[in-house]
Amino acid sequence: MGFFCMQYIHDFGLPREELEGHRVQKAQAVAVLHEVIQGVFTLFCAPGSSATWNNTILDILCSRLHWQLSDMEACVKQEVEVKQTPTIQNPSVRAVNKYFRNIHLYLTEKENSPCAWMTVTLEVSRAMSLSTFSQERLSKD
Repeated sequence: MGFFCMQYIHDFGLPREELEGHRVQKAQAVAVLHEVIQGVFTLFCAPGSSATWNNTILDILCSRLHWQLSDMEACVKQEVEVKQTPTIQNPSVRAVNKYFRNIHLYLTEKENSPCAWMTVTLEVSRAMSLSTFSQERLSKD
């Protein structure tokens, strides 16, 4: 991040424990991963997104996120059927939703400035790397 954007650093309340998946059951971890992917997709790919990336890169990201979401939805549906608990009642999912709500509020407050988007991009990269660790752990189970 450039020095001129340093004043934009912000704590979004990254739900580290939920994303690392150490203390959650498989069903919760699947739901959390789905919410992370959905949150990133909404941030960068929703109509009206002001993401400041190169359009080609953004298109590739959105395509891959869409593919992952489709894949994850089948897993979430299967886990919900087994547990018979709606995903929204999962406290870990609520923590992830709150995290992305904080990011959306921040972007609105900062009027979608390029520095705000740079801050969000770095933040989301952290969240994605933690959730990738959790995904790898799940695939071994």
